[in-house]
Amino acid sequence: GARALPESSGQTVNRLRDDALEIPMFGLWLNDLIGTGVQSIASLAVMLSINWRVTLIVLVPMLFVLAISNFATRRLERYRTAFREASGKVSGFVAETFGAAQAVKIAGAEERMVEHFRTLNAKRRDTGLVDRLFNELLESVFMNAGAIGTGAMLLASASALRTGDFTVGDFALFAWAMGGIGELTGFLGFLVARYKQAGVGIRRLLNLMPGAPPQALVAPSPGASANPASRAS
Repeated sequence: GARALPESSGQTVNRLRDDALEIPMFGLWLNDLIGTGVQSIASLAVMLSINWRVTLIVLVPMLFVLAISNFATRRLERYRTAFREASGKVSGFVAETFGAAQAVKIAGAEERMVEHFRTLNAKRRDTGLVDRLFNELLESVFMNAGAIGTGAMLLASASALRTGDFTVGDFALFAWAMGGIGELTGFLGFLVARYKQAGVGIRRLLNLMPGAPPQALVAPSPGASANPASRAS
């Protein structure tokens, strides 16, 4: 408690507000993975029992999407780190400016202060746009994985439909099952991206605790284990 913060108060507030939010959000998304995963495994088992060749061809685009997510994680992590740092500098500068308003007026540094503030905002805008654009591009690939798999199924099942090895009913069942499998694939890619973003938040929060072990970040406070009803009263 007696240690000085390694960052300004504005940057610290930015980390506690934005970076800390990434951690519980990642945990909340994990709950949805369980139901989607069980449904997809059951659908995949049914598809393999009907026609394993078409099923394997359909899974190729899904594997491609997962490969893209793994390849893009480092760049996504770098963009998110740059954006968080730029946002923290803006928040820190605003807090320092309000704390030294009298000194700024005495020195007649209003114009220089505003110009520096514009420079920091421009940096935050540029890094934010890059981070947002790259994240949206990845999400578009993830969420369209099912459509890509359905297209592959159309091509793979054409010859089987002509020979009678694959019926129209099988095709309808595969098309329905592809929705759940595509959702799972896109969701896995989305979670990989959120995992990297949560890692950025954890590292930035740990920087506020120099010398402390990583476990101290999630250690409960003395009153955290109390009954919620007693705290409310």
